Amino acid sequence: MFKEIEITNAFRILHPRFTVLVTSEFKGKRGVMAASWVTPVSRDPAIVAVSISPKRETFKLIVNSGYFALNVLDLDFIENVNKAGTISAREVKDKFLEVNLTPIPGKFIKAPVIKEAKAVLECEVWKTVEAGDHVLFIGKVVSAYADESFDKEWCIDKFKPILHIGGTRYTTCKKEIYKI
Repeated sequence: MFKEIEITNAFRILHPRFTVLVTSEFKGKRGVMAASWVTPVSRDPAIVAVSISPKRETFKLIVNSGYFALNVLDLDFIENVNKAGTISAREVKDKFLEVNLTPIPGKFIKAPVIKEAKAVLECEVWKTVEAGDHVLFIGKVVSAYADESFDKEWCIDKFKPILHIGGTRYTTCKKEIYKI
């Protein structure tokens, strides 16, 4: 009835997952990366968490600045989001330019947010937790804003989320599969 899953792939049982772009900045260096290991952890105060490998440039920017933003884009930007998750800031001069997205100043944090986003959570690092080969950045939400497709919850008729299955595979609520 059940088949064994390799422990190193066990996390994929919890996919698909909402995909966001994490943005950060420190001393003029900006970062943007795709992440699907993101979750709310408290309502009051509003706290979210994102899991990031110390190997990522964005990790270093968040550690040094103490800020990050979670940017929610829709399916129209799947190629941009995938590219942000597959190229390194070490390989390009300006990753925002490379992934064809527009950084604008955050409202409350010293990090850029993405103009094309449907919604943004600006966060101040509250705590970090080492978790195996990743670090969990637990952030207090200091500002949250969204376009008209969000009104206490997402209206799926107006918003098509990017859901990550694993690797470079994504799906939507309508079961379309995109392999980039």
